[in-house]
Amino acid sequence: MKDVQWNNGEKPAKVTVYRELGRPVFEILVEREDENGGARWLSIKLPAGEWTYGAIVRAIVRLYYDQDDVEAIILNYQLDPEDEEVVNEFNKLQDWRAQAKARAKQLLQYAEDNCLT
Repeated sequence: MKDVQWNNGEKPAKVTVYRELGRPVFEILVEREDENGGARWLSIKLPAGEWTYGAIVRAIVRLYYDQDDVEAIILNYQLDPEDEEVVNEFNKLQDWRAQAKARAKQLLQYAEDNCLT
């Protein structure tokens, strides 16, 4: 499902919309990374026709955690919630999910404010 690209040029729009076979496709700006005095931006293309809070959160979370990773982290945490390494891994996942949710809300609002939906 990942359709990710790094843009090393100008900063792309927060949300870009185009059509594939008549269905809207949304590309979302996720994060910025600074390197060697420059910046690059990470964007994700959502599946055609998907523009919901859940679809955006899922796409952002899946950038760094696939389904197997999520299951393993949760199961490890349930098995041994006292293990510091397991707890740290679980907390990192939860932090990334919280960031994804906040970013999804921003993107939905941006699209609405700019009449993209």
